[in-house]
Amino acid sequence: MDAHEYVAAVPETHRALFERVDRLLREGRDDLETDLSYGILRYRRPGPARARRPALYLGVWEHGVSLYGWSADRDGGFGERHPDLLGGRGTLKLTQARAGEVPDEDLRALFAAALDGPQG
Repeated sequence: MDAHEYVAAVPETHRALFERVDRLLREGRDDLETDLSYGILRYRRPGPARARRPALYLGVWEHGVSLYGWSADRDGGFGERHPDLLGGRGTLKLTQARAGEVPDEDLRALFAAALDGPQG
């Protein structure tokens, strides 16, 4: 399976939530690379193949979507605003029921801090 097949397989029940998160991740990042890693989507900035580049991972699960891959000091304040949505280190579990409570601006801040900030 590749990234295109993964996206095509997103169930209709989660399609709108997935498309929202994907759209916000890509917003203003025309060069963002997407591939499949660990069985889920990986988004990262371009660079040398062996270079360590900031990345975010997006998975679709029964509950909705989950995002992985940032450090607590690079979350754009998301953890302070939505501590109950965070799982383990660098994990956001966004359920269908709770997605409407998270403004786009909060997700944008998380994505900017994780993908656009200095590497850590």
